Amino acid sequence: MESSTAQQTGSKTGNSETVRRHKASALLAQVERLKGRCMGRMAVHLRISKLAEKGFNQHQARIVAQVFETSLSALEGDFYHLYNQDLVFIGLSRQIKALEAAEGKLASLLEEHDVSLDTLRREHILLRFGLDLKYDVFLSHVRNLAVQEQRAYAGEKDANVNEFDDRRPLDSKGLAELERLLENADITDLVRQQSACRLTDDLKTQRIFTEYFTSIREVERNLLPGTDLLENRALFKYLTQVLDLRMLVVLRHEASRSSEEMVSININVATLLSQKFLKFDQEMPIGLRGRLMLELQYDDVFSDLKNFAFARDFARQQGYRLCLDGIGMDGFSRIDRHHLKVDYVKLVWDDSWPQRFNNSIARELQSLVERNGPDHTILHRCQDEKIIRFGQKFGIQLFQGHYVDGLPRASLR
Repeated sequence: MESSTAQQTGSKTGNSETVRRHKASALLAQVERLKGRCMGRMAVHLRISKLAEKGFNQHQARIVAQVFETSLSALEGDFYHLYNQDLVFIGLSRQIKALEAAEGKLASLLEEHDVSLDTLRREHILLRFGLDLKYDVFLSHVRNLAVQEQRAYAGEKDANVNEFDDRRPLDSKGLAELERLLENADITDLVRQQSACRLTDDLKTQRIFTEYFTSIREVERNLLPGTDLLENRALFKYLTQVLDLRMLVVLRHEASRSSEEMVSININVATLLSQKFLKFDQEMPIGLRGRLMLELQYDDVFSDLKNFAFARDFARQQGYRLCLDGIGMDGFSRIDRHHLKVDYVKLVWDDSWPQRFNNSIARELQSLVERNGPDHTILHRCQDEKIIRFGQKFGIQLFQGHYVDGLPRASLR
């Protein structure tokens, strides 16, 4: 690889401290730059994350990764360490003999676990790509890795990624400590943003509003490492209310930056009814409220419709907009935004939808879009164009997700 390229996006294999900061997003940028000049190059993906299925613990997996990296350390190329411990190496095809030797060394290490080189290849734990002929295949593969990484950083569970997990569940002591840390911490670096957009016919975006949210995995890593914040659902529910209050500060700041942009955050019904939200509301300039949208979760709303109705009426009276988020396939027939008195409804795509879809569910979805309005119905977690086209088939006009983030912006007229 060219040294200038290595300095920009990767690092020579021997400089592991630098390399470990590079993620799938950097890998994707590098692969995209290789288009048209990938002759004589190869790539290897060692899926360390899948070794958990073979009974490996995290310590053993780290040893496997280290042995494979060390075996390739003399080669000319770049190593990328992904968030889930996977390794990707991009090098020169003329080094194929050295790569095969490294693969053989890896197989010898795994013999005592009854994992052969054939097993690694057959079960797609070790993937090899000749970029001369398979560039487009590898590019698509890396795009999927980047999507999985973004979802993991957003705190979303990805059923296709089998990560090693030796974290301990959140307990009441840990929650108290985390609450204390959040009280004083600057959470700016933990906040992510993603826009809900209308799409033009040529797949260009017109932003409707921008959602701000905290990455739970980043909260874990930065404030309470070694703890799984999602495991204990009751404590996690309380934690989200603590995060709500911190996000209100972010929401007010972002709304103040522009006189036109609409911004949103996720919020619990309990938070809307709290004394601290009343204080936030009192301090909020009246002119800003119309640009603030509060996104309420489907499960939270339907678990206590009476409290939701009270909180909703208060929020609408004060000038806030509302969105009902988290609607899955099972909720298609229940949602009527006019009856619920919300501005938008947000459907959350699930990869199981294509398998579960039938004529009855299709009619329910069509009815939902017509009932709620195609310009008030958002399809969320759009990871590729197929999901966009699926939504458009039913008349949905608003979309949100990592694929949408990467689309070009429509020019203003």
